[in-house]
Amino acid sequence: MISAYSRAKIEGRICHQCQWIINKVDFQKGYRICRNCTDINKGVNVRGGHYPYQDEPRDKTGNMP
Repeated sequence: MISAYSRAKIEGRICHQCQWIINKVDFQKGYRICRNCTDINKGVNVRGGHYPYQDEPRDKTGNMP
């Protein structure tokens, strides 16, 4: 039995940036990078940042309420 990564490597469906698997549908459309790298290149959710951890204290900005 052959693994999914080995099968993708034989078929040439390996991402040029991160060396991970490109799904068959995207590969047939002509994409040569995976969906994660596509999102990274577009900058999806980069500007918004992320929420702080629940136990992380709020930043003190010096402004009085």
